[in-house]
Amino acid sequence: MIDAKTDNGTMVWRALERAVWLVFALCMFVLFVWPVFMLAVGSFRTSPPGAAGDWTLDGLRNLVTFPGIVAGAYDTLFLSCFLTVFVTLLAVFFSWVVARTNTPLRWLVTPMMVVVLATPQLFFGLSWAMLGNENAGLINYTIRTVTGTSWSPFNVESWFGIIFVLTLKVTAFGYLLMIGPFGSMDRTLEEASRTSGASAVSTFLRVTIPVLTPAVAGVAILIFTNGLESFDIPLLLGVPAGIGVFATQIFDAVNKTLPPNYAAAGTLSLLLTFTVMALVLIRARIMAGRSYAVISGKGHKTEPADIGGWRFVASGLILLYALLAVVLPLVQMLVGSLQPVFGLYRGFTLDNYMTVLDDSQIVRSLINTAIVAVVGGFLAMTLAVFIGYVGRHSGRTVRHALEFTTWLPWTLPGVVLGLAMLWAYISLPGLKLLYSTIWILMIGLVVAVIPVVSRVSDAALAQIGAELEESSRVAGGGRISTLFRIVLPLIAPSFIAGWTVAGIMISGNLAIPVMLSSATSQTVPVQAYDLYIAGEVSQTSAIFCIQLGAIMVVLIAVGLIRALAGLNARRKAAADLAPTLTDSPTGGRND
Repeated sequence: MIDAKTDNGTMVWRALERAVWLVFALCMFVLFVWPVFMLAVGSFRTSPPGAAGDWTLDGLRNLVTFPGIVAGAYDTLFLSCFLTVFVTLLAVFFSWVVARTNTPLRWLVTPMMVVVLATPQLFFGLSWAMLGNENAGLINYTIRTVTGTSWSPFNVESWFGIIFVLTLKVTAFGYLLMIGPFGSMDRTLEEASRTSGASAVSTFLRVTIPVLTPAVAGVAILIFTNGLESFDIPLLLGVPAGIGVFATQIFDAVNKTLPPNYAAAGTLSLLLTFTVMALVLIRARIMAGRSYAVISGKGHKTEPADIGGWRFVASGLILLYALLAVVLPLVQMLVGSLQPVFGLYRGFTLDNYMTVLDDSQIVRSLINTAIVAVVGGFLAMTLAVFIGYVGRHSGRTVRHALEFTTWLPWTLPGVVLGLAMLWAYISLPGLKLLYSTIWILMIGLVVAVIPVVSRVSDAALAQIGAELEESSRVAGGGRISTLFRIVLPLIAPSFIAGWTVAGIMISGNLAIPVMLSSATSQTVPVQAYDLYIAGEVSQTSAIFCIQLGAIMVVLIAVGLIRALAGLNARRKAAADLAPTLTDSPTGGRND
């Protein structure tokens, strides 16, 4: 009888696991594949999302005649090319300084780049839109005050401004991708070149760069795709100057055209998506085409090189970047939030904070942002862990399919992903009810951050020894029970870190909410953008400072939780060790 009950229980548990895997596969399809498919379908339909219509090629014809399409293509390529050159140079420089030299302030670079990367692009762009305002910006105000003239040389609403601000922002992305290869390269290769009589410049060009070519080329392609996908900063700084890239044109086709030109927007989105996918495939081909091993089995040197007096020049450039990318934007936002009128540098007041907190719509957007950040961040990290766990215990085909599926949203610019979500969920009867709610917004934001948090979960799962899971399986545990009873408790610190990263990214995303939100489901980025366009710059700064304060509180809380968890782990280890010391031949005494 007992055996029969055990067999029945095992059969029920296996049936439950099969149901879970089926639901998982369905969710992966609906979340990641279906929106891209419907985006393609929508490009050949005569009707907007969710409405009956006929098949047509008007999307392709409208794309050719769409206002400014040629100029948009030129501007997009122009921006991406210059961004790639400048960011690659800066990323190579900072990586070399940190990994290869004895520059005094090199310890500051990595945490600074993490801060810059975590800062939402919208708020980074807003701060520089205020800093570099031709009439009221802090930079021009300081120049006028110091020189005693009316000279205002800096105007961020220009090609120079867009490239400059994007370069500051994207350099953090390039650096964090490039620091690994620079840090792991064997210095003996360069020392051999110097011993042979080559100069430092010749060694850098003939040894360092060729060895690191795949890493630099791969990062450069990712930077180029980042330029193709840029939306927030070109929208804030480019549109007022008459500069329109593909991402802002897609936004205009849906939001500033009557009736909305969904077919042209969909076709333009597909063109941009296929371009990005092609670049990602080219990068993969470059990285896999040759062997570029930089660490040998003989041991290698990684100690920093002495660059003499140039280390002080490098330290100065580190401080300059910190000033431009971290200090000035934060100072401008804080000062702007205290100004009674933007540009008036006296009579500072807290009235902007009171006005913001008295506005029910803004308060609702703060609440919406908190909900989607906390709940959406948790769901994103949970899904990322589940995807990583499935991929880790599946065959090569399934693992590669999951990797492709999770990376698919990364190839879609945010505004394109928002449009794809619109087509996907309005076209399904059950999911159509999500339209104009906070939930469709949350789904889109979760999908958008999955490629990033998946890297966090993969790194955490890789640290779990296979023997722990095997022990659970031997004891009768299934895949699901092992995940919840063994794996999740062990990766809890990484899970919390990934949850925090996902929440911060979600809270600052503009491209998806601006496409999917309604009057009642707006988030802080949409509200801040609307206020900025309406000329309420000081209130925009106040909203940013409130959200930044909330993020700081969360980061401090997470840090305390992880510190307490580490302390408890050390106490538990000490308690486990105490009986062993007591049972030792000396009775735990140091005789």
